[in-house]
Amino acid sequence: MHLNLTLPFLLTQALLPLLRKWDKPSVLFIASGAGRRGRAGWGSYGVSKFGVEGLAQTWAEELRPEGIRVNAVNLGGTRTRMRALAYPAEDP
Repeated sequence: MHLNLTLPFLLTQALLPLLRKWDKPSVLFIASGAGRRGRAGWGSYGVSKFGVEGLAQTWAEELRPEGIRVNAVNLGGTRTRMRALAYPAEDP
């Protein structure tokens, strides 16, 4: 929760004064399919990614009038140890 949701929130909040000074600023969060719908066994990771989606949507609405774009992207399946543990039969 701290790494996936709290830290992106705090970092973005701290950087807002700088973003407001840039021409066409943008904030980009890393989302996950695990944050699109609940999945058994994904626990806090899934919940934190749900939070990232909500954070991006909320700040996109709040910061749009200032010209600051906020988006979340899902990079798709990424070869990580966590993914290997979640999908042991998957061919990397």
